[in-house]
Amino acid sequence: MSGKVMTMARAVGEFVRDGDTVVIEGFTHLICFAAGHEIIRQKKRDLVACRLTPDLIYDQMVAAGCVRKLVFSWAGNPGVGSLFGLRRAVEDGIPRNVEIEEYSHFGMVARFMAGASKLPFMHLKTFEGSDLPKKNRNIKFIRCPYTGKRYATVPALNPDVAVIHVQRADEEGNAQIWGLMGVQREAAFASKKIVIVAEELVPGDVVRADPNRTLIPGLIVDAVVIEPFAAHPSYALGYYDRDNDFYIEWAKVSKDKAGLDRYLAEWVTGLSGRGEYREKLGAECLKKLEADIRPSGSVCSMVEVFNYYLQGGLIDVGFLGGAQVDRFGNINSTVIGDYDRPTVRLPGSGGACEIAIHAKKVILVLKQSSKSFPEEIDFITSPGFIDEANSRSRYGFPGQGPSLIITDFGVYGFTKNTHEMILQEIYPGVAVKDIKANIGWDVKVSRRLETTVPPIAEELQIVRRDLDPGRIHLR
Repeated sequence: MSGKVMTMARAVGEFVRDGDTVVIEGFTHLICFAAGHEIIRQKKRDLVACRLTPDLIYDQMVAAGCVRKLVFSWAGNPGVGSLFGLRRAVEDGIPRNVEIEEYSHFGMVARFMAGASKLPFMHLKTFEGSDLPKKNRNIKFIRCPYTGKRYATVPALNPDVAVIHVQRADEEGNAQIWGLMGVQREAAFASKKIVIVAEELVPGDVVRADPNRTLIPGLIVDAVVIEPFAAHPSYALGYYDRDNDFYIEWAKVSKDKAGLDRYLAEWVTGLSGRGEYREKLGAECLKKLEADIRPSGSVCSMVEVFNYYLQGGLIDVGFLGGAQVDRFGNINSTVIGDYDRPTVRLPGSGGACEIAIHAKKVILVLKQSSKSFPEEIDFITSPGFIDEANSRSRYGFPGQGPSLIITDFGVYGFTKNTHEMILQEIYPGVAVKDIKANIGWDVKVSRRLETTVPPIAEELQIVRRDLDPGRIHLR
């Protein structure tokens, strides 16, 4: 047996030190919760925690006092809402103040790409028109020496240690992943130490029989931990499914500080190694939803999504939401109130900034109120038309910008001259006065205002039966 194979307790104890920059990657899939729990159990402190989407496990690490700084692009409970442990830290300093360094998804992807390539920075076509560069001094702009065009840049990110969960690995650390991928490869190559956590240890012959699945080669791996169900409540394709009930219940647990502290004490620090609790819950998710899986024709990494599809101009329509939208279709999904002293800390950009800039058309969907449609939003996360002069053209954005806004009152388009929202369709039973009472300015109304035709039974059946049979989104 290779000297790389060890327990989770030993791997965390040996490779994660107080003050380290740590990344536990995985994009909804293969997120190593067990490593985060071991970090909490060993009372690691002053960590700089990096991740595109810090979700439940980073919420727990923040609430346990392990994290000094968070470097991220979207922080929330996927499909559910806020991370209340993180919000308490940012909004109220409980249990300690947590410093924020925020990017969009592509900004974080580019940081890992630069780090993996041993380059000082990476350039990208994003951030123009967003308020993020005003709050993050690491986002800078340069002129291309060949075309004279202006590009955003972000510095390389080289974490001290990366924890990457995989489906299987051999004892040398050759790690194989299939299914949904984030930036696991880039995070591993960018990091100084790499801990692989696998569902299954397999002989080297198995790896060599299917080498295209090997995402991370053993030559850069420092430790191999074999721990089934270590990714629960996220999922490992081919082993067990996502525990959606856990994510829903977590909103209740984390909202109540006493309940969160109790969870950390009873279910995290009270466990050793894998723990019967995680194994039991993971087993319950074992292929539980297999009948509902609809395989994609292609699976690509986050690097490909942003580099080749979005920047490459291949995305025709993007669908976005947000906490606030103004009359020019600018979106705020970052913060309510002052950025540095927020009333409410929101999840952030994720990939919305890039979608807003690069998708050929953008459709916004959100509930309408005077709070969600104020006269002026608190922060521009993702640019629409930016202002009356249509600054999209000034910045050279390839996409045409927001096309429609769909709310629970009606459907809006945008005027050609001033690029302002204009009500084009109204729902049955809704009056124009209802619209005006639930928006922060005197919104324009089309002279050809139409009443939206309600969906027919067959359309509703497609949504409810075919698109979301498990009612994950329609719950």
